[in-house]
Amino acid sequence: MMHGTVSQEVVVAAPLALVWSAYAELDFRDRWFRLPGERSSRSHELDFRVGGEEVTRSTFINMENPEVLELRARFLDLVPEHRITINSTFTLNGNLRIASVATTELESTDDGTRVSYLEQYQCFGLIGDGSGDSERGEREGGTRFMLRGLAIALDQAGQPT
Repeated sequence: MMHGTVSQEVVVAAPLALVWSAYAELDFRDRWFRLPGERSSRSHELDFRVGGEEVTRSTFINMENPEVLELRARFLDLVPEHRITINSTFTLNGNLRIASVATTELESTDDGTRVSYLEQYQCFGLIGDGSGDSERGEREGGTRFMLRGLAIALDQAGQPT
């Protein structure tokens, strides 16, 4: 078992209200927030309110072996257009891999919106050499990937259709 913290921030060229919508609306959120795996195996539910849940699932083929991934989050605190705090669990084939508490803060800037993400996590069942390096890399890389996906979805939403 190991624990750690991930802290990352990005400034996106989008107004605060649009960034909030990217978190709060399922169709918008599904454009940038999802687990890896075959598109046909994915499901995503979102009840964006304090006490509500977000559940996303998929099946990922790892070296020909299917792995069932599930992320289940509960919204602990929502301050519209300012803060989102969740606790979440991530399971792999029904086994608990990660439990965490994360806060996303939004702040309007001259260039758009600053998105600050802070997650404290606990990993169970370490992989690799057991040092936790794989898990740390997974959390940090996954957070960068998530924030990059958010920026791309916001950029696409700002394009004329």
